[in-house]
Amino acid sequence: VALRFSFATCCFFLLHFVLLFWCKKERDVRVGLHTSLWFWKCLLWAGALVGFLFIPGEAVFYYANIARFGAGLFLVFVMVEMVTWVYGINEALVSKDNWWSWTALVAGSVLCFAGGLACIGTAYYYYAKSPSCSLNLFFITWSLVMMLAMVGVLFIPKRLEAAGLLTSGVVFLYTSYLLVSALSSQPVNGCVRDTGMTQQWMQVGAGCSRRV
Repeated sequence: VALRFSFATCCFFLLHFVLLFWCKKERDVRVGLHTSLWFWKCLLWAGALVGFLFIPGEAVFYYANIARFGAGLFLVFVMVEMVTWVYGINEALVSKDNWWSWTALVAGSVLCFAGGLACIGTAYYYYAKSPSCSLNLFFITWSLVMMLAMVGVLFIPKRLEAAGLLTSGVVFLYTSYLLVSALSSQPVNGCVRDTGMTQQWMQVGAGCSRRV
């Protein structure tokens, strides 16, 4: 059902994209499709959700294979948007230059790095129980190396002024969460301690990140 809803939503927005392609002027008659007709667009989307429950399973299978690559592109897009957003917050806090702003900046950075390290520790504990788990160990250790690299970038003399520990901390936390989420999707094998982390906890984390 989740894949069918995803397929319907993807087709809905793809149709929206096609109808508004190269619409750059406010005088374009297609602007109204984007800024109004909300009732009809919601009705069309709801109809698509219901209608796609009855499409052949083979079409859903092909969509799932394509969506795997699309999901990777979406994660990159989210990362770029998140970095831009955090840059703005970091710059706003630094520009205020008072006790509260610096406290928020330092506290946020510490919490993000602590959360990222907690994810790394969890990954080592649950998904790298022996040295033979070389692939899992590689990805977990590489995430830790990338964290050190992101911190090292802060000491480059010509770095962006908006760059700071908060930006690196948020990126480290997000990538560490994605790492644990990916590792928790693998089947239980000799590298997984007990049954690993359940997908319910991953969904809770994903829900919290969407709220933020």
